Amino acid sequence: MAEERDDVEVAWARIVADYDREVTDPVSRWPVQEDLPDPADESAADGSTASEAPAAATRPEAADEDLLVPLGSSAAAADADADDESRQSDLDDQAELEESDSDHHFIPPDPPPLGRPDPLMGIAWGGVFGGPAMLMLAAALGITLPSVVITACLIGFVGGVIFLVASMDDGPGRDGWDNGAQV
Repeated sequence: MAEERDDVEVAWARIVADYDREVTDPVSRWPVQEDLPDPADESAADGSTASEAPAAATRPEAADEDLLVPLGSSAAAADADADDESRQSDLDDQAELEESDSDHHFIPPDPPPLGRPDPLMGIAWGGVFGGPAMLMLAAALGITLPSVVITACLIGFVGGVIFLVASMDDGPGRDGWDNGAQV
């Protein structure tokens, strides 16, 4: 146990001692043929200065006169019209494709209308939320409510909770048999 601890401490001391040492990687990180030449070395070999090299590299060698068309000319307008027509035909093709795809997709039917709400449920929910809300609002505003109103709020809350719990549905019969998913 002591030998392992000494080995760990020696290894840690070696790591700490070599922390500031410059790393020399004996293996190249990528193939040498992919190395980019240093721009300063190229300009020195050509006899030019470093500031001249980028300008010479970005200057076009020769311009093809057939490709240069003035913007206001009829040739430029014809090219623009041809591009617009090809774009429009591409949009038409895409719209036809979307229409044909929509023919094969399932479109669900409209849901049935919602049933009429049960008025007793509305009264119960009103008691569950309305009673405490009225008491909290009165307390926040510093209003003293008569004891009849406080009692009505408490009875509405308790009665609403009891009614909602009593009217909860237990779901399907729990006889232990499940017939699986139904479609």
